[in-house]
Amino acid sequence: MRYSQYGEIYRRLNEAIASNNTSAMAAVIDTETFLAMLPGIEVPLDFAQFVVELDRQRMMFSDFGRNVTIKEMIVDDNRLGAFYTMTVTHDGPLMTRDGREILPATNKKITVKSMDSLTFNNAGKIVHVVVVSDRMNTLSQLI
Repeated sequence: MRYSQYGEIYRRLNEAIASNNTSAMAAVIDTETFLAMLPGIEVPLDFAQFVVELDRQRMMFSDFGRNVTIKEMIVDDNRLGAFYTMTVTHDGPLMTRDGREILPATNKKITVKSMDSLTFNNAGKIVHVVVVSDRMNTLSQLI
């Protein structure tokens, strides 16, 4: 696949996340083999767990995924790297994965700096994603 094809698949994934459209996510992800590594989560997530984590993020930031600005994309072989910012509103309590509240909603708009690394299979579906975010910068904007 070419750069523009992977870029289009990545754009479709971001649109699906922004609109909370699980079917559209499944259209670009190989749901049988998919694994995701996300900030603060020490084990890989399968597709169903990934969707649950996105829902958890939306409970803390209702506009999660809607205001993304891609700064740069790089494609090499079957991998895509994207550097981006996402502006979100902290309008729900910041929670740990086990349900403990860390910080009540501040209603602050913050900008999260992140990088995604995606791997595609031969059919052009996403099989692996690693997300790295500047968590210290993110937290400092909330307190």
